[in-house]
Amino acid sequence: MLDQYDTPVPDDLVVLEDIGGFLDLEVNEIDDLDWYLPVLNKRVKPVILVSAAALSRILPGHEFPRPEDCGLVFDSVVFVPAPLHYYNSEDGFFVPWTWTPY
Repeated sequence: MLDQYDTPVPDDLVVLEDIGGFLDLEVNEIDDLDWYLPVLNKRVKPVILVSAAALSRILPGHEFPRPEDCGLVFDSVVFVPAPLHYYNSEDGFFVPWTWTPY
């Protein structure tokens, strides 16, 4: 699969869920990962996808769900530029809802 810039997307994408209690270092490292949003046919809360291999280097021992485990079906994703990566303890990781890449 390719993103909107025709750049290859990792084939091991998982859903980035807030597992609570992230250390500042972990938040910073997750922020540095490549984030993707699935292009869905329906409006749902934005779901952030990241590479399972990259995430497991930061959070070994934690398993994150695959998109299909969450009922997500999509044919394409969009790359989220790093300045649009956000985190706070109340909302977890998120992309501003005002950003619409498609």
